[in-house]
Amino acid sequence: MSIIDLFKKMIASKPPEPDMVHPVFGNLIAEVCGDDDDFWQSELVFPPLGVEICVNVYAGMEGPSQDQVKFYNDFVANYQNEFEIVAPSLINEYESWFQKSLNGEFSDNFKFVGIFIPKNGDRKGYWELSFDCLADKNRHMFTAELLDGTVGGVRADG
Repeated sequence: MSIIDLFKKMIASKPPEPDMVHPVFGNLIAEVCGDDDDFWQSELVFPPLGVEICVNVYAGMEGPSQDQVKFYNDFVANYQNEFEIVAPSLINEYESWFQKSLNGEFSDNFKFVGIFIPKNGDRKGYWELSFDCLADKNRHMFTAELLDGTVGGVRADG
């Protein structure tokens, strides 16, 4: 192996080693330092849609709780209802941001890409759903912030 090959191997990007392997969330990377906003992150295939999403779980060093697993499983079973809750807010944010109407159905214009699971799996707590906007050539990500089962705000990256 040449010096150049060795250097390439050293700088080649490798996925980080998981800090925990979870039976539901798979390989989890900890973003934990003892703050209130500590979380664990995983990338996995969302079964109903067959697309890879980012799953973030608000939790401390102990990792995801059983209540958070239940929250996720309930979300998987009822994701369409949750999408119906956030769709009007995301569409309004798109139309405000781009100053034009969105053409077509929500599902044709937004691709589900991530979820932030609330602390203790409490549906009334703060959590998020994120979507790439397919109607935007730059595919900005729009995130609905939920609290107490309603959309409290929407963020768009960029």
